[in-house]
Amino acid sequence: MNTVDIKFVIMALAKMPDDEYFLAVKNEAYRLGYTVTELKKLVKECRDQLKLQQKQEARGKRQDNPILSAGTPLLSAREYIERHQTYDGFTTIHHRAGDFFGWEHTHYRTVPSDEIRSRLYHFFDKAKTETADGFAPFNPNRAKVMDALDALAGETQLPAAILAPGWLDGRSSPDPANILPCLNGLLDVSERRLFEHTPAFFGLTALDFAYHPAAPAPCAWAQFLAEIWPDDLESIEALQEIFGLLLTTDTCHQKAFLMVGPKRSGKGTIARVLTALLGRDNVAGPTLNGLAGPFGLEPILDKPLAIVSDARLSGKIDQQVVVERLLAITGEDRLTVERKHRLAWTGRLPTRFLLLSNELPRLADVSGALASRFIVLTMTQSFYGKEDHGLTGRLLEELPGILNWALDGLARLRARGRLLQPASAQEAISELEDLASPLGAFLRDCCTLQSGCSVRCADLYAAWCEWCSTQGRDHPGTTQSFARDLRSALPRLKIVKPRSWDGKSIRYFEGIGLLL
Repeated sequence: MNTVDIKFVIMALAKMPDDEYFLAVKNEAYRLGYTVTELKKLVKECRDQLKLQQKQEARGKRQDNPILSAGTPLLSAREYIERHQTYDGFTTIHHRAGDFFGWEHTHYRTVPSDEIRSRLYHFFDKAKTETADGFAPFNPNRAKVMDALDALAGETQLPAAILAPGWLDGRSSPDPANILPCLNGLLDVSERRLFEHTPAFFGLTALDFAYHPAAPAPCAWAQFLAEIWPDDLESIEALQEIFGLLLTTDTCHQKAFLMVGPKRSGKGTIARVLTALLGRDNVAGPTLNGLAGPFGLEPILDKPLAIVSDARLSGKIDQQVVVERLLAITGEDRLTVERKHRLAWTGRLPTRFLLLSNELPRLADVSGALASRFIVLTMTQSFYGKEDHGLTGRLLEELPGILNWALDGLARLRARGRLLQPASAQEAISELEDLASPLGAFLRDCCTLQSGCSVRCADLYAAWCEWCSTQGRDHPGTTQSFARDLRSALPRLKIVKPRSWDGKSIRYFEGIGLLL
């Protein structure tokens, strides 16, 4: 049963008289897979909301038409908030970094200004304004609505210190970084304890299903992973920890994730399950080519995960831009993100990247830093011609169990403190490093790195050119670009210029030598 159907059932239960409700709630709890206590809690929240709406409707009947003045847009904005954007004493709309955020009873979502403007038009259409002869229609127009929209942004502006996720009422416990909004409450992933939903929690993501601590183990999921990695428990456990990490907003590991394997090897199925687990609205789907564009980062703002389903770059794209942005985002650096027809946004992106590819991507990075940021999972099994078209549907039925499985992985990861690279992907990591920086392969094949060694710059460059020729690389670069790239790969490298017997200065690299 999807989220819309569940909400419909909860609404129907909330409107039932008590004598019918007590019998129906037990039957529906069994049918929906909830405990009776969990379903009663959701119904209570719905009834509380209905009571609040009834109070607002009753107040509206006493004063159907709010009395507003075009000259006081701030008072109009406050009246709108009191009537339509208040729940349990908390304001349910906020403004931050040029965007409005509205509470959806589980989390906040970005509300386009056009939608807010439409709401204000409807609100003002029922309003009156006081005149010398009594009361007259407020008659909303563009100027009145835009003034009120600006006032609403100022009235609901969040302090810069409040980030998502965070508490709006000043509390510090439970730690907002550990809170995972689910359909049936706010889950503290560290203690696996549920709290009631509240607009005081400013979170931008939520799961589309309920948390069940006693959900059945995901047997179909376990079998699927065992078929992908039949003799590779390390890869399965690494995926489990990745799933758990992605449930949180934690970026401290400064890692991106890469799954490489032949067609029909399970990459897409894993991505679909992960998207369903986190919620479709919480996952972006950029391309590497798109990331290089002037507005390439705008679609991933406030997204905890970006899945690149085909990690390939065209020859026309500036790879350096893509590499720089991936390094900055995974490295938790502040970035300025250009947005179409809007002010630029500056801050730290919470986005983690998952790249899917049939082959290792070629991301040029002489320093080798980007390759070291990846946790790589390799797949060797292909199910081409043996596809199970009902598999995804069966796996999605196990989402509550997969959530518990992911939480187990998160607990193990936090106990260890770091992500582990499966041994089965070590060869792929080396190839990824060589693709990103052929200079690294040259240093490994032809050079020795140790103190006391030295080599003439011209001799090392000549060896580099010869190595490039044997590798089929037509453009080894100039001596200057070679020296620059070498310094990037070996930051401690020194260049000395001793004089020869005839007084001429000869450039040497110190700390590196050529293998005989």
